[in-house]
Amino acid sequence: MSNKNLKLVIYCSILALVLVLAGVAYKHVSDNYTPEVQNIDSDKNTNPAPDFFVFTQDGERVSFTSFKGKPVVINFWATWCGYCVDELPYFQNAYEKYGDKVQFMMVNLTDNSTETVEKASAFISDKKYEFPVYYDVAYRAAFAYDVSAVPVTAFVDADGNLVYHRIGGMTEKMLFEYIESLIGE
Repeated sequence: MSNKNLKLVIYCSILALVLVLAGVAYKHVSDNYTPEVQNIDSDKNTNPAPDFFVFTQDGERVSFTSFKGKPVVINFWATWCGYCVDELPYFQNAYEKYGDKVQFMMVNLTDNSTETVEKASAFISDKKYEFPVYYDVAYRAAFAYDVSAVPVTAFVDADGNLVYHRIGGMTEKMLFEYIESLIGE
């Protein structure tokens, strides 16, 4: 092996090691970080959540405002996002526990290239997730909530006010704390 090729292999190995260590460190920090979740005071919160529309698997258009009157948890995700995939079981558990008190909108960022409705639907079916999944085929929801990376989760109170906007993955404990604060438990 030539000296030039050996250097390239060494540089690539070091880069790969740095990326792996950064991923492990991020996972460790995010798993051990617990945010302070404040109680909701809807009288003081007047930050209306942006409206948007998404589609069901069958192509039916669904507007965010159709859920007004009930708290809403909006999670932006994609199958290619490792952190998104890691937290989906937490959302399934939250849906099972709080689904009668909170509307869940699991919004898949569908670019019809890397992520398609068929691919995301098959993934959800294979994992046997039961929460409602919507497809943001035109990125209208992502633009409305300034989503530039996933996962992102927005928590909206029953009056339609954006209460929390979480960027990055969550532990199940964190998700439950946000929801319990949202519904006043």
